[in-house]
Amino acid sequence: MHRLKISLGVLSAIVALVFVSAAPAAAYGNGAAYQVGLSLGCENPVACVASPANPFGIGGIWGWITIDNAGNVDGQLEFQGHQNANPALNGAHHISLSGFAVPTTFQAPFIPADPDGRYLAIFQSGSSQPAFEIEATGGHYSGESGPGVHTSIQVNVLP
Repeated sequence: MHRLKISLGVLSAIVALVFVSAAPAAAYGNGAAYQVGLSLGCENPVACVASPANPFGIGGIWGWITIDNAGNVDGQLEFQGHQNANPALNGAHHISLSGFAVPTTFQAPFIPADPDGRYLAIFQSGSSQPAFEIEATGGHYSGESGPGVHTSIQVNVLP
């Protein structure tokens, strides 16, 4: 009888473990709706001149962004800028992103096309200008806007 109780206890633990491990991962909590990894590089000295469409000039930006179900944004980005008209954007810098996301159908420059034409404009708290934009449809997006201009964005839409 004692062996039967132990065997049933072990079996119950195994069944519980299987069900727990089958649950979807929510690494950023149950409220996370999007997890995004990104890399944008602009090394072409002609195409990558600093402008309103490319505030960083020659260089790139890399990092991650999460968006919860309420549209709140959290992220960590690194960028490297060179030969920029704004000296504050030259060199290596870190951005702690905290703000909100707004749905849009406008495709920002250097952002690959979303198959459904849906995007999320990412705003830093206190700013009226989007800091970044991502595709709202999950998937891997990459593009080359010309020689030396590369974009890679991984958008994971969580259940």
